[in-house]
Amino acid sequence: MSEKKSNAKKNIIFTVISFGALLFGTVFGSLLTKMNYAKYDNVNFRKITEIYDLIKNDWLYNNIYGNIDDFLTDLAIKGMTNGNADPYTFYTATYAEQNLDTNQKGMGISHAYYGGNRIIVHVFEDSPAAKAGLKAGDVILGMYESSTSSDFINFQDLSKDEVTDTMQAYDEDIIKLRIQKASDLSTTDLTIEKDQFVQKAVSGSINTEDGKTEVYIKIQNFIDSFLPKDFLTLMNTALENNSVIDNLIIDLRDNGGGRTDYASYLASLFVPKDSVIVQYKYNDNSIEKETNDYSPRFMKSVKNIKFLQNNGTASASEMFILALKDNLTKENMPKVDVIGTYSYGKGIRQMVRPFSDGSYIRYTDAYVLSPSGYCINGIGIKPTTEVEFDYEMLNYYGEVGFVTKSLKEKILKQINFVLETNYTSYDEALAKYCEVKSLTLQGFNYVIGRSLQKDAYNKYLVIMNKILEIAEGN
Repeated sequence: MSEKKSNAKKNIIFTVISFGALLFGTVFGSLLTKMNYAKYDNVNFRKITEIYDLIKNDWLYNNIYGNIDDFLTDLAIKGMTNGNADPYTFYTATYAEQNLDTNQKGMGISHAYYGGNRIIVHVFEDSPAAKAGLKAGDVILGMYESSTSSDFINFQDLSKDEVTDTMQAYDEDIIKLRIQKASDLSTTDLTIEKDQFVQKAVSGSINTEDGKTEVYIKIQNFIDSFLPKDFLTLMNTALENNSVIDNLIIDLRDNGGGRTDYASYLASLFVPKDSVIVQYKYNDNSIEKETNDYSPRFMKSVKNIKFLQNNGTASASEMFILALKDNLTKENMPKVDVIGTYSYGKGIRQMVRPFSDGSYIRYTDAYVLSPSGYCINGIGIKPTTEVEFDYEMLNYYGEVGFVTKSLKEKILKQINFVLETNYTSYDEALAKYCEVKSLTLQGFNYVIGRSLQKDAYNKYLVIMNKILEIAEGN
């Protein structure tokens, strides 16, 4: 056979093989695609796509939402993720809306309703509010319509919701507030320029007295990326001049959690190597155990660990407590106490998944079990030293309209809490409260409701301070 014929034959064979491979790849790829989407080829999925096409093409208002495809897609996703019994699964168009970023722009405070005003609960370190001298316990009496305006918005003239709406709607970078200082109850106008700040998680103090060392660490969240480093630095600083820490107080009150891997890291500093830190139970009932792969750095250098918690202690915070509470049980280990009220009881884990268009979904993927295998979801962690407090006492009943029988029972309970009485009659309790507070008794109204809520909150602050005193005194 000539070389020319041989090359021609090779070319034909190569072409046939190439075409066959291409055909096989096309058919096989198509088959895989059909197999992948076959599970969605059902009456429910077809119904969704039919309604999608109908709204997109025939709906009268399909031209007022910009890109109708984007609008309908987001609406459908939010319907699937937000319209269910799980409040922790939701979809957002941006990462910022997930509220997982500790880099913020604002004043740098958190605040709560306080008898018609807002009381500052926390001031973040190095924030504009901190630089302006604001402290926890200061009260916001109102704000000006703008930083240059003389028109003052008195919060006492607004409802609770109107105050919230007013503050949320304010979008200027400079805000002018009227503040009542907690230190001496003086009133002053304060202008603050909003700026970038970091919601730092860790703050604390070291106190050595009578040969004993006490370390207090407040953890605000489990989101701050500097949390592991800052916690470690504070502990190492305490041990530079002390062989042991006699009393380690870890304050997790109102810490709503965050990243479980940060909680695992902190636990690994204290619990024995190879011990279970946490367990995850999935929807197929399979269980994944996470163990400590490292030698615990501080297990032998701390005598007592006291966690402070309340009903705002949740998620990763609870996981951290359970890891130490379940593992540190032997005599040669630190003694663990949990002081306060029951924790929130969020024994489930969320995962965050990004999409190519910049949107995100946060979804619940597992139950969180303690190292011993129990779940505190919907229950909370029972304190070893309990300081009783019913958080319903903080409810505000200032704009109730018609006072029903069930509402009277709640108001009666709140009055008894504030006055430390045991009235069984709503009318007698209300009359006594108005007498003590020099209020006009004309039925229950917003003036009485605001006064009552403020008094209840003040008692709550006393109880929260008592929790810390118990931890320091033992």
